[in-house]
Amino acid sequence: MKTTFAITICLFSILLSGCSVIFHGYSTDVSYTELSKPDCLVENIKETTLFFNGEPIHFSYKKKGLIEVTGSNSDTDNEILQKLKEEAKLKCADAVIAIQSGYIDRKSGIIFDFDEENKTTYTARFYKGIAVKMLP
Repeated sequence: MKTTFAITICLFSILLSGCSVIFHGYSTDVSYTELSKPDCLVENIKETTLFFNGEPIHFSYKKKGLIEVTGSNSDTDNEILQKLKEEAKLKCADAVIAIQSGYIDRKSGIIFDFDEENKTTYTARFYKGIAVKMLP
């Protein structure tokens, strides 16, 4: 009886988690390329500072990774930049330098629907930069 109940719960959980991946293009997309292993406690990172391309950098740093955040159809610039900061912090970076921005076309719809007419194309804002750890 307990085994049947456990199997039923597992199958139900798998079914529910599968529902979350049926749609694509409706959420913020994060890409991170690791350049060095995280070597800190995330709780120790107080704030992540953003430096846009061309801004002077007056500190030494260690590169942690390349990070890119692409917004969804409804994300504002502030929301995308906040996500950039959050993701950098998770990788033990307290700054993101050389930030560039632009636009990219994204498609949203149901994953296994191969009919392009059922997909919506929209232009999404992205921000990308180098996640770094400031050195003392």
